[in-house]
Amino acid sequence: MQTLEKPKAIDLPAFCDAHGLEVFENVSLSKYSYLKTGGTARYVVYPRSVDSLVSMLGHMVEIGQRFKIIGNTSNLLFKDATDYSVLICTLWLNDISVANGELVAECGASLPELSRQALYAGFRGFEGLEGIPGTVGAGIFMNAGAYGSEIKDTLLAVDLADAGGSVRRHRRRTRP
Repeated sequence: MQTLEKPKAIDLPAFCDAHGLEVFENVSLSKYSYLKTGGTARYVVYPRSVDSLVSMLGHMVEIGQRFKIIGNTSNLLFKDATDYSVLICTLWLNDISVANGELVAECGASLPELSRQALYAGFRGFEGLEGIPGTVGAGIFMNAGAYGSEIKDTLLAVDLADAGGSVRRHRRRTRP
């Protein structure tokens, strides 16, 4: 069995409990992942808010613990004979709303749901996201799109949480 990183002696459940994060231990990724493949994750952590995600990122860096951020896993293939230490799953960060005439979505929101909410709210340009099974975070990371449109065509700004635990807003230079 291959191990990507040696698990550290950490009390992650206590940190998660204190910071509004749900944590699951010894998760079989073949039962969890979109493609039904994968070894075991020592911890899978679900932030319940952007603040708890930022706290988690800062804590992981502070203690020197390696981690991976995942969403719906529809574009990930976990190795069967591999143990993963900490996976941070953004699926519970899935709010979609309209604020100040703009469509606002958290990183764990599904792209098909974003497309539907955009349609209901009268926004155009999101139609090509309907059939893509990923999340907003992954869609931005890979510039998801189909049928001649890409997420960059409608994206106005992105709030990025860095590994040090701070958030920065990056705006488009021009409006689409």
